[in-house]
Amino acid sequence: MDVSRSTSSLPAQDSAAQATYVAALEKTLRQERAGRLKAERALRRTQAANSAKDRFLSILSHELRTTLNSILGWVVLLRAERLDPSTSARALEIIERNAATQSKLVNDLSDISRIIQGKLRLELQPVALQAVVRSALDTVMLAAQQKRIELVLQIAVDEGVQVLADRERLGQVVWNLLTNAIKFTPEGGRIEITLRSQGSEIELIVSDSGIGIVAEALPHLFELFHQSERAIHHNGSGLGLGLAIAREIIHLHGGQIRAESAGAGQGATFTVRLPLAQLPR
Repeated sequence: MDVSRSTSSLPAQDSAAQATYVAALEKTLRQERAGRLKAERALRRTQAANSAKDRFLSILSHELRTTLNSILGWVVLLRAERLDPSTSARALEIIERNAATQSKLVNDLSDISRIIQGKLRLELQPVALQAVVRSALDTVMLAAQQKRIELVLQIAVDEGVQVLADRERLGQVVWNLLTNAIKFTPEGGRIEITLRSQGSEIELIVSDSGIGIVAEALPHLFELFHQSERAIHHNGSGLGLGLAIAREIIHLHGGQIRAESAGAGQGATFTVRLPLAQLPR
């Protein structure tokens, strides 16, 4: 809209009225531009969300096919009864590992469904986070040893300190952070796990010497269906749901989770903060 042309066609009016008219036209133009920009941003967000979902479905399809093909292939070989005892034992290990992967895929999808519907529930009780961390470390120890990754645990929390939490769900978060750190840390690397009191909160820090996270990816790490570029380029398996689920679990506990990294090749640090349990005296 040409403001000068519109004002020139007006009948003679005093300058104050013309100024008011011009100001109104300019305000309308600004509002129209703002509306267009808002619509464009909304369209880009929708396109990005659709792209993320498409990529998620592609990854899901790939994960399901890969594990199922492996299971079916080895079952066929076992049925043929032509494998020596050593190879048969290896076949059973591969089938078991792929079945466990399938189970995790189904569990993650189930959790995401509950999150979307607002039906993820916690069974809260006083929990010593130290025990949860040690249990998760025991679970991932073999994977770390296979890559010669040093796990360093530092606990600066009194034994009596507890959080009001769902022990199983909290263990799920700690396990996810540790397995991610191991996955993205090269052989011979180092992972530090620190547990400490911070006022009325308890803080868990998982810091690795791995491949790091680029700055533009950090704000999106905990988004639903986000598969980080480091996972894609590092041939990481999984659906990219773990951190989204972890964030929801921590938020339901009244806590916070954040990620930090100095960039590619600089490692990554994940910090979880949870309120201490207020137990009756």
